[in-house]
Amino acid sequence: MGYFRQGLSAVRSLLPLGPPQPPIVQDGVRRDVIDLFMERLDVKRVEGTYVLAVSFDSEDRQRAADVANAVASTYLDQQLDARYSSIKRAARWLENRIAELRKTRSRPTTRCRSSSARTVSTATPAAS
Repeated sequence: MGYFRQGLSAVRSLLPLGPPQPPIVQDGVRRDVIDLFMERLDVKRVEGTYVLAVSFDSEDRQRAADVANAVASTYLDQQLDARYSSIKRAARWLENRIAELRKTRSRPTTRCRSSSARTVSTATPAAS
């Protein structure tokens, strides 16, 4: 049934039935522009490495290089931002945990000091 609907949708798109549909917009950019961009963009992982090969098809070599470099730069920025956010969350958690441990550590230390002081004071009169 899914193929039938896809086929019917394709046929309807070829026939001028009613007013044209407004273009689908995603983040302020028309979806067909995004689709065309994605068709021209190619990102592959170099086998056996963590290296990504980014290429972009364009008639203008400089534009192709600029777009590929911009995509790679944006990817690296996003990865660094994600790592920074993760480290920041971990640091906050550690700071809170250290504060909790300091609170719990200070209570028993106070008790130990006061009980040892009592022990010493009770032992001293017996020696006199």
